[in-house]
Amino acid sequence: MKYELLEHTADIRIRAYGEALPELFVNAAIAMMDIIFGENPKLTHSTTPIKLSVKGQDLDSLLVNWLSEELFLTQTEYSIAQDIKIEHFGENEIRASQIMHSASAIEDIKAVTYNDLVIKQAGEKYIAEVTFDI
Repeated sequence: MKYELLEHTADIRIRAYGEALPELFVNAAIAMMDIIFGENPKLTHSTTPIKLSVKGQDLDSLLVNWLSEELFLTQTEYSIAQDIKIEHFGENEIRASQIMHSASAIEDIKAVTYNDLVIKQAGEKYIAEVTFDI
């Protein structure tokens, strides 16, 4: 399982999983894309690969900044990110590439929040819980 939706009174909350931190970050982005576009979006044309470089002061800010950058791209390009590949994952920086496909949004996420943000290691897996403001 890459992620699951959690109950929340007013916003949308997810729990993402990964064997390593890069996989955790990708799965959190996939969860957000599935929320915005649905799990089986109708894709139209795609663009050339887009390169991303995101920085943060710590792991929490790195995850929020990563998801915020992905959200910004979906809102400005009206596109869903797919084929996300982490090329470099460091303590304070992620560099990745992805393909953007035009798609119609079904849910509007306003922001990625720090509200009850959790990133932890549980055994051999990593878990992140993120709340999206809708």
